[in-house]
Amino acid sequence: MRALKILFLILIFISPFILHVWKKNMVNAINIKISNLTREVQNIERNVMMLDSKWREKVSSSYIEKRAQEKLKMRYPEKGEIFKIEYFGIESKENEG
Repeated sequence: MRALKILFLILIFISPFILHVWKKNMVNAINIKISNLTREVQNIERNVMMLDSKWREKVSSSYIEKRAQEKLKMRYPEKGEIFKIEYFGIESKENEG
């Protein structure tokens, strides 16, 4: 019976120390997770910025014009190459009045 009381008293005196160590361990584990997630967010933000710059480059009019010239051999028409095309059988709204 006396050994049980001594064990109980030792447990009472040691338990705050054990709880303190456990709490510190949990705080450290959470801080490590926060650090890892922060690093991951920074990597994702860097990738988003890179993809955004690539996207802006690809939708710019100068890039589209350059690709059209390279791939499709398109060019701006010269002064004498522009013709007005009239559609027969379809009346314009100006003539309906």
